[in-house]
Amino acid sequence: MSGSSDPVCHIEIMGKKKKSSVKKNTLGCVYDERFFFHFTSIGREQLSQAAVKFSVFDANQIMRDTLIGVHQIDLMNIYYKPQHELYRQWIALMDYDDSRP
Repeated sequence: MSGSSDPVCHIEIMGKKKKSSVKKNTLGCVYDERFFFHFTSIGREQLSQAAVKFSVFDANQIMRDTLIGVHQIDLMNIYYKPQHELYRQWIALMDYDDSRP
């Protein structure tokens, strides 16, 4: 209703989840935050099949937890980057809900 949202990013890797801070009243935000996921005893095959899923939701009071968009990256794409990190990277969100006009 106000023309903006309060986006929060949920990050999920192999069943482990973390959340960013909420960015208030914006349509274009930057998450300058670090998230560490530690896995022990993970095999190469598991690693090659895993993905990082970014889901951005609107956290405002009226329409809480409305999905804004999703982006998914194969974990191996991040693993082979320097320092094994995704840093200062813009990602495009997709809307996978085909029921919307």
